Amino acid sequence: MKRMHKEWKTVIPALHHSTMKMIATDMTQTCPNLSKLAQIALVIPISTADCEGGFNALARVKTQLRNRLSQKVLNALLLVSIEGPAPDKFNFKKAATVWNEIRNKKVTLDL
Repeated sequence: MKRMHKEWKTVIPALHHSTMKMIATDMTQTCPNLSKLAQIALVIPISTADCEGGFNALARVKTQLRNRLSQKVLNALLLVSIEGPAPDKFNFKKAATVWNEIRNKKVTLDL
């Protein structure tokens, strides 16, 4: 407890002139406990919006008809769903043409 109190006294002046990032990186030797707390504080999400968005994307991608997707395919589809372009800005004709040419598909595309 004394060690933590000593660390806190060392850090108080730095709080006025630095950021949590500096505490997390530059003060690991002098204040290991506070440095660890700063590292944790820097990675804790401020809101749950990203998590909720991820669950919504999962619900859109993994439906009852698509419940046997492999983890690799599911991850790729979720990445496109969350980070990809909006459907109204995506060029479906170009994507279908590229897909058809890459694998030498025997599919006739009526674009």
